[in-house]
Amino acid sequence: MCREAQLSDPELVNLCQAISDGQRAEIEQMNRIAARLR
Repeated sequence: MCREAQLSDPELVNLCQAISDGQRAEIEQMNRIAARLR
């Protein structure tokens, strides 16, 4: 959602970036665990 939003407020832009970064890290961790369990 954040990537598609037309945000101009710096605080919202930073918050969206932090959320996206956190989700990306969690997805990568999940993928590593799934690969290990295969």
